[in-house]
Amino acid sequence: IDFSAIPNEIWWNGTENDDKCFEKETEQNVDDRITAFKQWILQREEDTILVVGHSRWLRKFVGATFKLNNCQTMKVEMHGMNVHSWECIDFDKIDH
Repeated sequence: IDFSAIPNEIWWNGTENDDKCFEKETEQNVDDRITAFKQWILQREEDTILVVGHSRWLRKFVGATFKLNNCQTMKVEMHGMNVHSWECIDFDKIDH
């Protein structure tokens, strides 16, 4: 796995030397990151991309109204900047 495309950055508000760095991200910050991520996806050549993230962010990304389980797996289909469809995958129900 090549992680070189992931910038070394602080993903919270403020800086490391600032009390604000541990404040919860605003909804606007989350929306901005999701928009930037969707734009990044559209520039990729791959048809399938593995994404790992936190429940709150992924919920907002797909428009889910429930909290995802730990290690929840989803299949998401995008058409342009829009999430066309998504589903949670239950590996226990897949034939091995």
